[in-house]
Amino acid sequence: MINPLTILTLFGILVTLLLGSCGIYLMLKRKYPGQITFFRESCLGLFDSIVKNMPELAVQYQGTPVAQGLVLLKGSFLNTGSKDISDVMVEEEIAMSLPDEFRWLTAKIVTSSSNVQSNVKVSEKAITFNTGLFRCKEYIRFEALAEVPAEDSPERKEEESIEKRLINSLNITHRIADTQKIKIKGLTKPDFTRERFKKRLIPMSINLIFPIFIIVYFYFFLGPPANLHYIVPVESGGTVEVKVRACNNGTLKIKGVDDKSYRKTMSPESFFKTPNIIPKVVPDKFFKFCIVPFLSLLFLSQLLIIGLFYLDNRKTKKILQLLDISE
Repeated sequence: MINPLTILTLFGILVTLLLGSCGIYLMLKRKYPGQITFFRESCLGLFDSIVKNMPELAVQYQGTPVAQGLVLLKGSFLNTGSKDISDVMVEEEIAMSLPDEFRWLTAKIVTSSSNVQSNVKVSEKAITFNTGLFRCKEYIRFEALAEVPAEDSPERKEEESIEKRLINSLNITHRIADTQKIKIKGLTKPDFTRERFKKRLIPMSINLIFPIFIIVYFYFFLGPPANLHYIVPVESGGTVEVKVRACNNGTLKIKGVDDKSYRKTMSPESFFKTPNIIPKVVPDKFFKFCIVPFLSLLFLSQLLIIGLFYLDNRKTKKILQLLDISE
């Protein structure tokens, strides 16, 4: 039997390691209080998405039909740190650079927080953003048009879409005091709708209810699983508790529970003719120490998944509200 003190000791060690890891993570995360996150709202290949499928629709850029390599990128920069960013902190402004063969055509700020005085400078290789005083939770949203190399370019990866090629080529840099490297995240509208939630909730609920049903069924209807042991007399006097296992050859393997040296092989007739044997019902240790913890862990994991699913959608909704994007 597992000593409860051992379980508590192992649990204490696990909690200590978890808290220590969280402390190290938070310490590293807080190394620089400033933080800017780039949210990629959408990336659209104009030719593949519009012109290719609807040739009767004319789409032009500066009086010229849209070429195959034009990609429209929409994104936002949000101050997600715990520190306002002022002009004196900025040595090099936020820049979105592209490699050779790629080039920016144009870019503009479409909206921003009410007090943010931002502007954008465009060159073929980089878009530079001047945010001015950039307070916590303030944002700027922009749209940019880029020209991506043709499909027969040697830099093109097999089966890689034109949008993916632009995204993978972006290099976002800055040199701002007390500010971490810019995080890049894709921004998708939350799918925490009733229909989608129901579709996800059904399988998650089954996994959530299943362990509860098993435990309740065994404990309240069948009773917890148990094994049948026997108290048998020994030649030297006294008794020993044994467990019995049937073998395919028709014999019984008899082993001592506490006295591991006690081992016998007997026929069922001989064993049950032993005088003064007393049956003893004992709880199933495997069910108690393995199945129950496993089912409990399964229940908690499913509960955690549902919670994370909810929190992720809630976080996305909050970001959309901060960026003033309607769902």
